[in-house]
Amino acid sequence: MTSKLNTLFLMFFSLYGFFYFHSGLQKIVVSGSLWGWPFENEIIYNLLAIRDRGWLQNAPQWLVDFHFDYFLAFGTVGQVLVLITELAAIFVLWSKRLAKWLFLGIFILHFHVFVLNGALFWLWGTVGAFLIYALLKMKVDVFSKRNFLISIPLMIVFVFALQVSKLGWYDSRLDNFFELEAELYKGEKEMVSLNTMKPYTLHFQYGNFLSVVDYKNIYSGFLMLNKSDFEALAGVDSSGAMELIESKGVNVYRPEMRQELSNILDSFLVNSGPQENEWLNYFQPPPYWNAHYTDTLAEVKGPETVGITVYHSCVLRDRSGGRTLLWKRPVITREKNEFGELIYK
Repeated sequence: MTSKLNTLFLMFFSLYGFFYFHSGLQKIVVSGSLWGWPFENEIIYNLLAIRDRGWLQNAPQWLVDFHFDYFLAFGTVGQVLVLITELAAIFVLWSKRLAKWLFLGIFILHFHVFVLNGALFWLWGTVGAFLIYALLKMKVDVFSKRNFLISIPLMIVFVFALQVSKLGWYDSRLDNFFELEAELYKGEKEMVSLNTMKPYTLHFQYGNFLSVVDYKNIYSGFLMLNKSDFEALAGVDSSGAMELIESKGVNVYRPEMRQELSNILDSFLVNSGPQENEWLNYFQPPPYWNAHYTDTLAEVKGPETVGITVYHSCVLRDRSGGRTLLWKRPVITREKNEFGELIYK
């Protein structure tokens, strides 16, 4: 029984270490050098992009300023430590002492990511907590140089057997995102929170509806997977950014996706869209990306509105927090008449 239990935990620790090592490896791949990524990537653009999506917008100004200054000052150092921790995860089975330090590093990593942009890796945190418990309390004897060597081919198998997200990218100056505008019965129009469109909020935040946009774009959101594109944006102005989009961009427009989004908006206007179980919201883990929880924009209900418009916006940022709007284009507008009936154009 003990032998089987040790084998099981050998697999658990190998799998956990693999995911973090794979993340570090992808950062090396995207940069093309061992230590290029932490010194090249501008993590402050990640912070600014998520702030525009609502993260910590309702926080006191002193906290917002401290938040910005902290990551501006320590962003590069933090990314060096992130890369070291992720690459070192391949040695998780080398010794019990090293495993303790690795789990501490992983905890600090996740805490800083959450503080940076509201991303809560609750699933990996839960698995990590379970393995820490096993590490400290259970009679698990899987830490040895021999088991470390055994884990290497296991990790190679995981590479080919599992479709793992590539967590290697650059945080770009260029950011494109969706915004919502509601027209109220009292005749006013106002920008509203993406949380208005729950349960589709995260789809809007991730840029999953980019195929409703009928013009060229480089990437959804602000993450760039190509180093040359990232470098090309380093010193350009707005006209240079537009030229880059025109030369490197791709139009991913799909009429069927536009129709699907129109249907979602129609459902929202008539009955506020799919209804969530409010009680379950108190029990289920929070979504991966939590920026909308601190958004200061209002939420509205479909029956309270005359119309809803989805905008696609694109901005070019600078390190000081400033930004230049490249465009804010209406993508889809859905409306009701005075009788509450949908208007089909």
